[in-house]
Amino acid sequence: MRFHVLGLGPIGCLVAYHLRQTVSSKHTITLVHKTAKHAPSVLNASTPLSYERSGIIQHQSGFLHEVSSDHRHSPSSSKASPIDSLIVCVKAHHTVSSIRALVPRLTPDSTIVLMQNGMGIYDALIRDIFRNPDQRPHFVLASITHGAWLKDHMHVVHAGVGGIQLGIFPEEGIDFEQSFPELHLDDIASEGTASRYASLRATVAALTGMDALNVQWQTFYNIQMAMRRKVVVNAVINPLTALMDCKNGEIFAHTSGKAICDRVCMEASNVFRAQHRAELVATKASSRDRNTEFPFQLTAESLAQEVQRVAQVTAGNYSSMLMDIRQGRDTEIGFMNGYLQTIGRKHHLQMPTNALLMRLIDLRTRIPNRL
Repeated sequence: MRFHVLGLGPIGCLVAYHLRQTVSSKHTITLVHKTAKHAPSVLNASTPLSYERSGIIQHQSGFLHEVSSDHRHSPSSSKASPIDSLIVCVKAHHTVSSIRALVPRLTPDSTIVLMQNGMGIYDALIRDIFRNPDQRPHFVLASITHGAWLKDHMHVVHAGVGGIQLGIFPEEGIDFEQSFPELHLDDIASEGTASRYASLRATVAALTGMDALNVQWQTFYNIQMAMRRKVVVNAVINPLTALMDCKNGEIFAHTSGKAICDRVCMEASNVFRAQHRAELVATKASSRDRNTEFPFQLTAESLAQEVQRVAQVTAGNYSSMLMDIRQGRDTEIGFMNGYLQTIGRKHHLQMPTNALLMRLIDLRTRIPNRL
């Protein structure tokens, strides 16, 4: 197996470190650097990836390296190699362009793992790149609750232990969850399809083997539920902290923060309810969905409680959107509040609070930082 990790931010480094500890050395793991400037390891393959937890630093080597923006600096062994499993950890708004550059090395037998904040990324990929279902790689969606930050390039600090939930995007002609309520690797590849799904099976096996990251393979229904709740959490915490220039825990120090949270959660719940009704009309709910009632987890009350819980757990953290604003980078709001807005428009629902937050973030990104 040839694993490639695209995006060496905190999550990319965290996953790469544990993946190298989990899989045999006969499987290559290539770290795809954004530019040669940020890739000293391209010139020195022995440069390790550093992992820090509770003040203890450990090092892991055994990686190949390449640069996504300039293949002239990529090792020849990596330059033309096909990609069996691509673990994508770049920002949501950079995903399409980053993967487009790697398309010649991807095949329908490849597997792409999406490990980013936000929703709507898969939709953008199949709309802009993988339009033909017969030529489309396998896709795995992951929801991550670990807290991590970079102390330096290729030096990740694991600040908060959480978990990773992953699910396989459904494909016509095969049921990856036929053993439900248990999920087994044997459900991924049956006799006669072993080669077609070999990378998918190996990817799920490798990821779920990372015990230190608490990885769980969930049904796609459950992973969608987790992602919907997470996108609402991000749609509240990220823009508010970015606009107020504060830590996550400070946005609920006053009633104004809770009032805005309640409005975002109400709008999100309304669009999820409309989406749920449309899905029931389009297709009968499967037995693993248990029932056709609107999930309590997506009610405004439950969503608001989850936002406040996450804000409390990560009270001392700075959000990724705030860091993007401070460093003059584009934000992922289009895949957070923007995703909710897209669903709202589809179902003819007004979402004034989400729309206002998006406009304020857009305005904030256009005003230079003066600190």
